[in-house]
Amino acid sequence: LNMFITHAYKKVLHLQQELARQQTLEQERFKKALEKQRVDIQLGQSDKMELELAKQGKELVVEHEARMNIIKEEVERDIRSQLRRQAAAHSDHLQDMLSVQEAELKRKHEHQLSEELTNSKSSHLEGLSSLSGMVSGLSTSLQARVEQDQRAVTSQQLWLACSGLDAALDTMKPLMGEVVMVKTAATPGDDFVQVVLSSLSPLALDRGVYSINNLKERFCKVEKVAMRVAGVGEDGGSLLSYGLSYLQSVLMVDLSVRSPVELEDNMNLSEVSQSDLLIMAKHSLERNNLARAVQYMTLLKGETSRVVSDWLSEARLTMETKQASEALLAHAVVESANSLL
Repeated sequence: LNMFITHAYKKVLHLQQELARQQTLEQERFKKALEKQRVDIQLGQSDKMELELAKQGKELVVEHEARMNIIKEEVERDIRSQLRRQAAAHSDHLQDMLSVQEAELKRKHEHQLSEELTNSKSSHLEGLSSLSGMVSGLSTSLQARVEQDQRAVTSQQLWLACSGLDAALDTMKPLMGEVVMVKTAATPGDDFVQVVLSSLSPLALDRGVYSINNLKERFCKVEKVAMRVAGVGEDGGSLLSYGLSYLQSVLMVDLSVRSPVELEDNMNLSEVSQSDLLIMAKHSLERNNLARAVQYMTLLKGETSRVVSDWLSEARLTMETKQASEALLAHAVVESANSLL
């Protein structure tokens, strides 16, 4: 651009010098014409010569101005042409430079953007991985806590159902409702509950069982009848033997004192009489030891065993159902403790 401007400036200076030279030449011509005119005047030329000279002078001035205008226009056209070429060249140069700079900036921007995108993606993936691990751990913890809470609730429901079954043993009512509640509260895979419930007697489910107090009351009646036939052997007897046995029970006065349990453990039960077995069974019931009473009543023989057979069956049914209920309660307590671990 500077080179083009310098060239144009030199061209203008050259044209100005040419213009100055032409002006000098014209001035010399004009001086020569004036000098000639002055000489002619001095020689006595007429006024017509002066007019002619004036006319020529004006023509020379007009011609000079026209030539100056033509030169000026040529100079201006040349300058404009040079400026246009210079501007076009400069514009092309700027366009090339801008294209190069644009390509370079675009390459740098794409490289920087690619690096930032890669770093951002890596950071995002690391964040997602960490968050995924946290969410997975939290989900596992929550799932474990939910399962633990469900086991705790299930074990509590099982304990309540088993407690209801145990309480129903003292009401002499059917146990089917309580058994259904226990089955519902137990987990589907709890084989222990299913086995224990399946061992319950249908009679206990449909009718219920006698409580320990009911068995005590019934034992008082059974004991009186059993005492009356305590003297009758295993093969039965005549009316006389029944009468003697009854008379013996009436005349016999109960002077026995409830013996300690330790002494009963050391006794030879095969040598104990029928009456003593009944008395020992009574003492065991007074201690609420139904199992010991059933043990003594099982040793009865003859007519006495037939008299107490119904009571013995009911006592065994009560014991079996009570043991099943206690086993279910213990199982529920164990399940509840395991759910808290």
